[in-house]
Amino acid sequence: KVVTMFGIAQQGTNQRCNALQANMGVFLRLTRAPDILIQVLNHIGISVSNESIDRACASLNRACVARLAALGATLLAQLAYDNYNFMQRVAVPTLDDQSAFISATSALLILSHPSILREQFRHAIYMWWRNSAN
Repeated sequence: KVVTMFGIAQQGTNQRCNALQANMGVFLRLTRAPDILIQVLNHIGISVSNESIDRACASLNRACVARLAALGATLLAQLAYDNYNFMQRVAVPTLDDQSAFISATSALLILSHPSILREQFRHAIYMWWRNSAN
């Protein structure tokens, strides 16, 4: 209770002091809370607005993509892709839509062992840049 009251009081004095409210908003979004609940908690001062949550999630996504790209550039991580298909059955089959197949691709980032160094990949790097398809 004290932490919540302190966070609300702190945001009342400075609009940029909203770490507690931002964390609460992102938590609510990740738990699929209704937008009306987030709006009510925003008006009370416990959460930030839906737009702020969307901007925070987009910013976290951009930072994650940049970090993964930087990690991939070190050549100390490998990507493994897998395609999978599954059939989604409908509750009441009709002549037009008896079932639907959904296709998706998943990826896994595999980090190399800490004892492996970039210099050990110099032959692979050389062959990669020599290949005209790359």
